[in-house]
Amino acid sequence: MDKYSEANLLAMVGDYERGIPAFVLSKLYAIDVKQIHILLGRYALYGVSGLTQRAQGPYTSEFKTKIAKLHLKKHLSLREISVQYCVDRSSILAWSRQARKEGFSSFYKPRTRTRKGIMSRKKSTKPLSRLEELEQENEYLRAENALLKKVRSLIRERESQAKKIGR
Repeated sequence: MDKYSEANLLAMVGDYERGIPAFVLSKLYAIDVKQIHILLGRYALYGVSGLTQRAQGPYTSEFKTKIAKLHLKKHLSLREISVQYCVDRSSILAWSRQARKEGFSSFYKPRTRTRKGIMSRKKSTKPLSRLEELEQENEYLRAENALLKKVRSLIRERESQAKKIGR
């Protein structure tokens, strides 16, 4: 049975109303105590529908900005925001971090997902010349060699620490 099924959550609310503490319910229903408090808050605000209600993504830039401002500027707790807007605590934290780091305007910038590094290159449709193939292989081998050197140095470092401890 799904621990977040409506029947299971209603049973949990009933147990809470009968006086069973949230930390005990957490163990009984295998739900985090913080999540239980959020569910109880949603139940108090919205009734039965609040138990299964969740905000649906993708979230708009305006919504993310509003939530981050509530947390950072109005100092509302994660629980209060999560109860009122049916948003996961992890999303609120991520948006708050992004706003703190990059500013609220970062929600309105288009997000680009690019891979950077030696190993990720655009695949070209034209065949490579022999020189290009060799340069690519050389670059790959250099990266592989650097990785192996790093692993060796980490192993040596661990061994020296183990000798200092007396193992």
